[in-house]
Amino acid sequence: MINELVKIGDNGERYVDGRNLKDALEIKEQFVDWMNRNLEMFSEDQDYRALLVKQKCQNGIGSSRRKEYSLTLETAKHIALMSRTAKGKKIRQEIIELEKKYSENGRS
Repeated sequence: MINELVKIGDNGERYVDGRNLKDALEIKEQFVDWMNRNLEMFSEDQDYRALLVKQKCQNGIGSSRRKEYSLTLETAKHIALMSRTAKGKKIRQEIIELEKKYSENGRS
């Protein structure tokens, strides 16, 4: 599961997509509300990056924009733990184990 959650960006940095984290944590709250609440204590460009993405409307006419978030592994661990669920604790632990694996292989 964690291998699907952690992505590698163009610059080689590892990150977690905010929407994927929300889904993995099985959060029912609207994404925008959940993300805004969870990112209050974090700093943009240090702990996460926000990007406006253009998407086509379902009816095929026009497009809309939505914000996507790339979270650092440290931020993703904090948010997972803040969910206060067994699932969140498990995801946090899996990220920690993945970081250990990368550092043992000399790929930090």
